[in-house]
Amino acid sequence: MKTKIYVVLIIVAAIFSSCDQIMDQMAVTTDSGSYTTELSIAPASQGDHLYVQKLVEADLKEMLAEHGFTGAIVKKINVTSAIVSIAPNSTVRNFNSINVLNAIIEMDSLPADTIATYTNTIANATSLTLDPLSVDVADYLGAEEYSLAIDGTLKEPLTDTLKVNFKVVYEIVLGL
Repeated sequence: MKTKIYVVLIIVAAIFSSCDQIMDQMAVTTDSGSYTTELSIAPASQGDHLYVQKLVEADLKEMLAEHGFTGAIVKKINVTSAIVSIAPNSTVRNFNSINVLNAIIEMDSLPADTIATYTNTIANATSLTLDPLSVDVADYLGAEEYSLAIDGTLKEPLTDTLKVNFKVVYEIVLGL
């Protein structure tokens, strides 16, 4: 009798683990999501901490529908890149003052999460590609509003307002 129960349990476990593997294989990944905004970083002294954020109002379901994924279930959303570049209307022409830069996503009901980071700015760089971190941002992007922020430190004084374009690109993994 015990042998029959063990055999049944093994078969049931195999079926459920196979179902999970099948569901994972049926996931669809789309890389069509991005958000770009302009941010202004106020003048500051060497060693100062800089922080600037932008409220984002978005409808993930609407965005998915625009790409033909109506009614899809979002399994996770990964940031694939974050790029900060000098805005055309900025009087500061490079990132020489920046030492460390982090891209952050935050929301009132969730803790802030660093989604990408950059250190050791190249001399006279006008664009910085931050290294994305392995963070699932689905809970943030699924909300009606969240904030994107830039956080960092200055290695030189920032004598004028630095205007930047901040672009976050993400991939969305959809499942059944």
